[in-house]
Amino acid sequence: QDTHLLNVKYDGLALGSLSGYYYNFAEDKAGGYDLDTFGVRFNGVTDSGSSKLLYTAEYASQDNGTSEPAYYLLEGGVQFAGVTAKLGHEVLGSDEGIGFNTPLATKHKFQGWADQFLGTPGEGIEDTYISIGTKLAGVKLLAVYHDYETEESGTDLGSEWGLVVAKKLAKNYGLSLKYADYSASDESGKADKAKLWLTGTAKF
Repeated sequence: QDTHLLNVKYDGLALGSLSGYYYNFAEDKAGGYDLDTFGVRFNGVTDSGSSKLLYTAEYASQDNGTSEPAYYLLEGGVQFAGVTAKLGHEVLGSDEGIGFNTPLATKHKFQGWADQFLGTPGEGIEDTYISIGTKLAGVKLLAVYHDYETEESGTDLGSEWGLVVAKKLAKNYGLSLKYADYSASDESGKADKAKLWLTGTAKF
């Protein structure tokens, strides 16, 4: 596989930073993909006294040789009294029955921990999500809810909620519990799925 990546970032704006990027992924085999992706991303933080406003907007277009699906992201949030809340809408679009492809992406991090959408459906996917996180007595708490539907026809793909509880133990150790519960819709063609992780970390 041949990979070419270019990312340019400008931090001189008062409200945030602006990035532009070009990614090319090509599989050197019969039937392999050849993707040209161009995108722009803006994100920032505004301090408004006792709280902070968070915002991100991103757009990308992808040429796969036969179609040009697009990607959109709008996310807003607020930090107040140790609590961070975010509301976002992410779209991996579809064109000619081919969804926006992300060969290097960590879909587990962004599109639900139950891992039901590790590949973009042919009709694309829209993910509307909300997250709330805080830290109490040194314990990190994060709750996330996702609502999924196809980008092309608006078909309901189900919903998912997840929870993380994490604690740093001493200087070099940590423990975390993660749970995800996906509820399939009748139209999704999927089954309900629940996953649970208990993870310990150590640094030497």
